[in-house]
Amino acid sequence: MAESSNLPAMKEVHRTINIDARDIWYRFQRVIEETMLSTSGDTNAMRQADLTRLQANMKSLRAAADVAIASPEIDTPYTTPREAVLNTWFDENRMLENDDLDHIKVMLVTARDELALSAQSNRIPNGLHRDDGQRLLALLDRIDLHVSQVTMQNNPMDYPETSPTRAAAPAGRTGI
Repeated sequence: MAESSNLPAMKEVHRTINIDARDIWYRFQRVIEETMLSTSGDTNAMRQADLTRLQANMKSLRAAADVAIASPEIDTPYTTPREAVLNTWFDENRMLENDDLDHIKVMLVTARDELALSAQSNRIPNGLHRDDGQRLLALLDRIDLHVSQVTMQNNPMDYPETSPTRAAAPAGRTGI
């Protein structure tokens, strides 16, 4: 466990000097983890509460991206560059029982990693480079499209012979 936190030990993935990229990275981390730990992740059906939470989380990600794209560049010569470590604390490669949520998780991880690992925005103190912002919005659009046209219209799937794929749900986080 990380000190003064209920998070497991963190693994450094990347570094950035961009405060907006850092913010969006950690928002993605929370949304990915919430998706993986949702009750729907261990069934083939999407529960309405999990769907509502996912949609609210996607709105939050989009709002943070919109602000980062539209905001003016801030001149911060006394504090930038200052590296921020981008960590992960869970195994995003674990496959979920719910095919739709697993695909959404993969797209969320892809969007998070595109922003953090290959974006020109990581070389500036704030805001998102136009192309990085457009790429991020396109990935968020793709996730929203999957939710509205696949998940909501084809839920639940009937997989009597192949579900469940593991014995039981993983434990959630421990308490404070």
